[in-house]
Amino acid sequence: MDILVLIGILAAIIGIIAGIVQVLDYLEKRRKRADEPKEEARTPSTPPVPQISHNLPQPEYGTFVGRQKELAKVRQLLSPTSRHFLVTIDGVGGVGKSALALEIAHSYLREYDTLPEEERFDAIIWTSAKAAMLTADGIVPRQQVTRALDDIYTTISVTLEREEITRAVAEEQEKLVARALARRRTLLIVDNLETVDDERVNAFLRELPAPTKAIVTTRHRIDVAYPVRLTGMPEGEGLALIAQECAKKGVTLTDMEAKKLFERTGGVPLAIVWSVAKISLGYSPEAVLRQLGQPTVDISRFCFEASVASIEGTYAHKLLMALALFATDASRESLGYVAGLGDDVLTRDEGLALLEQLSLANKSADRFTLLPLTKSFTLGELDKNGDFKRGAQERWIQYYVSFCFTISKETYAAFPRMDAEYENILTLMDWCWHNDRTKALVDLMVPFVDYLWARGYWSDWKRYGELGLEAAERENDRRSEAVLLRSLGGLSLFRGQLNEAEALLAPALRMRETMMDDTNEYSYIVGFLSEIYAYREGFDKATLLVKGALEIVRTAGDERSIARLERTLGVLALRQRRYVEAKQWLETSRHYRESREEISGGLSRTYLFLGRTAVGEGDLTLAEHYYTRALTISEQVGVRQTIAYAKWNLARLARQLGQSDRASKLASEARDIFDRLGIQRQVAKVDAFLAEPITRARSE
Repeated sequence: MDILVLIGILAAIIGIIAGIVQVLDYLEKRRKRADEPKEEARTPSTPPVPQISHNLPQPEYGTFVGRQKELAKVRQLLSPTSRHFLVTIDGVGGVGKSALALEIAHSYLREYDTLPEEERFDAIIWTSAKAAMLTADGIVPRQQVTRALDDIYTTISVTLEREEITRAVAEEQEKLVARALARRRTLLIVDNLETVDDERVNAFLRELPAPTKAIVTTRHRIDVAYPVRLTGMPEGEGLALIAQECAKKGVTLTDMEAKKLFERTGGVPLAIVWSVAKISLGYSPEAVLRQLGQPTVDISRFCFEASVASIEGTYAHKLLMALALFATDASRESLGYVAGLGDDVLTRDEGLALLEQLSLANKSADRFTLLPLTKSFTLGELDKNGDFKRGAQERWIQYYVSFCFTISKETYAAFPRMDAEYENILTLMDWCWHNDRTKALVDLMVPFVDYLWARGYWSDWKRYGELGLEAAERENDRRSEAVLLRSLGGLSLFRGQLNEAEALLAPALRMRETMMDDTNEYSYIVGFLSEIYAYREGFDKATLLVKGALEIVRTAGDERSIARLERTLGVLALRQRRYVEAKQWLETSRHYRESREEISGGLSRTYLFLGRTAVGEGDLTLAEHYYTRALTISEQVGVRQTIAYAKWNLARLARQLGQSDRASKLASEARDIFDRLGIQRQVAKVDAFLAEPITRARSE
């Protein structure tokens, strides 16, 4: 055999043997690994995704902020123990309806393992009819997944893996869907129902088989569902959302800028997200805030354009535009009048119900409001309807002039009605001033002054009183000018600014002396001037002035003015420590007011001075009775100045009686009111009283 052939055969044999050894070695290693103890499975850092059939999209909001009450409410309604099967989350566009529904759905996924079995959902189905999206670059169209009932059926079929539904003829699909939903506890979510143009969807939702529950998000209310209405977020939640969005987008805002952004957006989440996104693109916070006030800005159009277009030309549209004129909220009566509906209560209420149904207006305690963004958009609508705007503004003035006049005649009993309209009236007076409607401003302010005094709105009293006085001078309205001079003079007197008070009251008195048919105003002016003279120790001059005025008002038969001047004479006698005389005058004044069953600031002041008279006579028990009565009446009618003085006198009396804790408490409460009213001389007295515990009362 050739030596070369032999060498080849040997090499082949060696290769085969080497291969066999490798195989045997591989098999041995496998055997050893099989015999080794297996490692325990590692616990994953996050729990496994529960095996629920669902098609939920991922949330875009990151960490969900706020809405805890609404979350809890919807979860309660979705409980198997709840008799409600259909829940609507409704509200204006951008208010966070979809985000809330998605967070609820995802919460059932996250908590599946910890929920009681009966609380779990075996399937969660999401269908969306949203046709557009708002980005920082503008409004962009979105592929609308759900347009009709057939689309909902298809989504149910795919999510539940029930292909027979889509394969069946239309007549059979309804039965198959009902059967599939009835077999497992299912949560169905229909997002943006208002853009679904298929009446069959509403019928389908009304007839959902048990145990299915459904959430519908919509800008329009559905009668058969339990509504959870969303409005703007509370300030704390809104600021938290602003902070989260700023952190996500690398935006820095000052606390003041964040607060302004919250106020301008009204706490609407989409507006907050949009605004921060615009700032992240290079817009300044000031520019974005200005944009939010424009009716044509993308956020306003996205939220309101379609809803407002649906009512254009109707009475509901007129009511919406009328509501935009009001500073805060508005009553049904005022809206109907300003919108030009007159006494047509039925049309008015139907229109307001439609606005509420469309989420354009919110109702609370039978008063209606607009979100700031809604108001900005609606003011644009008002500008586009010039004839209606001009008529509405005239009716706006007429309504509140009549309202203020009526309240002034009804006095204290009607002040709670004035409370509800306070900001609206101030806004209208500002509008009148800036639009040269001076007569209207005077007609509003003259009957408004007593309310401003009683409620302690003294800064507004001064500001609008001065505007009203200038308006009265322009109109050459001497009667109103005298009233406003008296009013501002009284304010200066109450604040201890005697020179300024006299400079205002002296010309008012000269005007009234030529118009003696109004003895009520005359007695006010005389009373105030007498206090100035008394402070300057001119008691003779003060008494002579008041007694002369008393003869005039007695001749006129003005009993109310008589009682006012009798009280003034009692105060003058009290300050001269002529207690018997003071008590006679004060009791005469009190008897007149109480004989008429009057509850007023004047009566509370009379009791206050009777209390001081009793202290002067040494009868502390009677003094406490009078002071307590003064406090009760002044709190009942809401006269803050007299409340403060009653508490201050009770505090001094309590210290005399050895009740130090009560004295300190009452004095501190009185000081707070004096400080708010700007009566600094009394603040100083209370501070001295609190700083030095004493057992005797100080004289004023």
